[in-house]
Amino acid sequence: MSKTVILSKVKKAITVTYKVTGNSLCASAISKINDMRSIKHRIKGLCTGGYHLQYVYYTNLDLKNNLIMVDSFLPEILAYAVIYYYCNGVLNMADILKQLIALNPLQYNQSLGHKFYERKIKSFLSEIVLGFTHTLKGSSINDWNVFDKDGRAVYSPYSPNLFEEYLLQTAKIVTPNSGRYSFGTVITKNDEQFMTLKVEIGFME
Repeated sequence: MSKTVILSKVKKAITVTYKVTGNSLCASAISKINDMRSIKHRIKGLCTGGYHLQYVYYTNLDLKNNLIMVDSFLPEILAYAVIYYYCNGVLNMADILKQLIALNPLQYNQSLGHKFYERKIKSFLSEIVLGFTHTLKGSSINDWNVFDKDGRAVYSPYSPNLFEEYLLQTAKIVTPNSGRYSFGTVITKNDEQFMTLKVEIGFME
């Protein structure tokens, strides 16, 4: 049985917790950071203050395991992508990919032209559109029909590379309403500081 996806309705929430490393944060410094008016300002305040966000864990273990099924390093790569989004205000996944390639946080040897980050990000985008079903449950990708909001087919089993490139160029990252979800502030646990960040990945109308 064929399965239909309307691309504009696809969204994937990602919640990542980071440890704040660098200089020790006193109570007044934490308060100053948390009083900044937006999450992006808080992240920039940490980055410019000599602090770093070190990936610790995903809130949703099922999501993390799904990501590992796609690629074992994908949870770490996406954790960096979330930081780049907040620190640099990069909204489009294609631009996030450019930063991953330029900064190379996983220290891949890219000298021979291997497209490590591109392959992993494109695989991720394809899987969230298909609900991770193709990788995890063995369904045939040929059974899927993917359309944009105007009803135009954007996937053909005969041109998977074009499909993945289309997803890359239309994927975007947004910040969910922080009033509805609690995230984006520095908290202290056992004398260590942490920050949880949340984003949603969807596709442009």
